[in-house]
Amino acid sequence: MKKLLLILLCLPMIGFGQSKQEIYFEGEVEFEDLYDGINLISIQINKGELAGELVDLYFQVAFEDANRVPCKGNAELNGSGEAEGKKIKGKIIRSTGEFENYESGGTYSKKIYRPIELNWM
Repeated sequence: MKKLLLILLCLPMIGFGQSKQEIYFEGEVEFEDLYDGINLISIQINKGELAGELVDLYFQVAFEDANRVPCKGNAELNGSGEAEGKKIKGKIIRSTGEFENYESGGTYSKKIYRPIELNWM
């Protein structure tokens, strides 16, 4: 019984503190693009935690993106550029992207934002 109690006290809580914090925003689409498996939009944020920043939101960073998350909402973005200048709101999360270095053929990681909900205003 003492061993079980010791294990339970020493066992870290899996997932504790690792939930992905949602960041609400409102802004305007400055740029949208789809190329080489990378699908992104740039948003000029004017309301929320990131107000005043121009933020790139990545739907995916490669053809096979292990960290891709589903995005819901009524804003459909396909990389055509038709959304540029439109008002948008939603929720994003901080994430990691694995990008290919075309010169070396290797990959590198960087912190990025990913949309989880996007809606036209």
